[in-house]
Amino acid sequence: MTVQCKFQITQHLKENHLMVVIQNLLQCGKIYIRKAALYLTVVKYDDLVNKILPFLVKYPILGVKTQD
Repeated sequence: MTVQCKFQITQHLKENHLMVVIQNLLQCGKIYIRKAALYLTVVKYDDLVNKILPFLVKYPILGVKTQD
């Protein structure tokens, strides 16, 4: 059994350009397509610690999503 941390963003399939822009901005992750949705997923530990966490500290989530 393994434990894995994962950061994931989901958008409708029509938002392909947006997901590529986000992936380029973060400089990590892979985009997967499943049904009518796109998933930008980051699982590499170094990317989570050195790219995703600093980004979220600098640009915290605002609005009702902060309660999730």
